[in-house]
Amino acid sequence: SIPTYNNLKEQAKESVSAYEDSKAQLENMNDELQTTQDRIRELKSLGTLSVTEESELRELQAQNQMLQQQIDLQERLHETSKKSAAGAALSAFQKGDFTDESAAISKNILAIEDEIELVQSSGFSDEKKDSWVQSLQAELENEYEKLNEINAEINDIFTPDQLMEWNDTDSGKKLLDEYVDYLTASATTVEDKFNALRLDSRYQ
Repeated sequence: SIPTYNNLKEQAKESVSAYEDSKAQLENMNDELQTTQDRIRELKSLGTLSVTEESELRELQAQNQMLQQQIDLQERLHETSKKSAAGAALSAFQKGDFTDESAAISKNILAIEDEIELVQSSGFSDEKKDSWVQSLQAELENEYEKLNEINAEINDIFTPDQLMEWNDTDSGKKLLDEYVDYLTASATTVEDKFNALRLDSRYQ
């Protein structure tokens, strides 16, 4: 059976969560390695070592070697989890069809804003204008709320920071490009469009 958006979103959230765990593990290992290497340097700088210090140095050097092997392995695992996370996030994003939906909403927003300007410059009485503009502004808020909901839905799958971290994988590059298309489609101001272009890996 064809997976639904909710299936793909759940898979993506699991993959992204595993990626974040793997990243945290790698960072902890690197911190531990740094601490071990700092202590090794410190002991070596002492010159003549006591029996206890020599024993500590040997232990630390063995630990250092073991940590480096563990880090090499964890880096390979992390690379795999990064590719999985980017691939799963891309599948969910594509299934969500956010770009077309956002484009339609931002088109409505621009049309309502034009209508507000027309009403304000019309010859109607102030009272009539005010009530008309008020109702149009309520419509406008409703459309902006829809855009915010789509944005929250996307951020529930991945964050822009994760997107930048995945940009060295094929799925990550494709996802970034599609995310930029989404941002451009949902842009309602020149500034939004500019921010979308700034992220675009196709022009970097």
